[in-house]
Amino acid sequence: MNTTPEATGTLEVAMGHAARLLATQPALAAEQAREILKVVPNHAPAEFLLARASARIGRGDEAIAALRRTVALQPDHPEAWRLLGDHLRASGDAAGADAAYLRHVKA
Repeated sequence: MNTTPEATGTLEVAMGHAARLLATQPALAAEQAREILKVVPNHAPAEFLLARASARIGRGDEAIAALRRTVALQPDHPEAWRLLGDHLRASGDAAGADAAYLRHVKA
């Protein structure tokens, strides 16, 4: 990963743009997050953004997958654990949801 100030600034701009899209154009936000992840794989904030956007456009499986990647990359992310619990519960995985909620409380 390129960590020069220029690259970091570009990433911050791209993430900011995607975050702004989340409220009104979640499909575009998801697309932007996927593009960021192509350039910067394993970027927890982009994974979390992808999860939130995917959930808003009804792509629960993609949201769960992105949330799992988020917490794998950043295990102390309480909001990701909570959302993972919510989505797992909605998908019928009560045991997985309970485990995620427990991690949420501990994060």
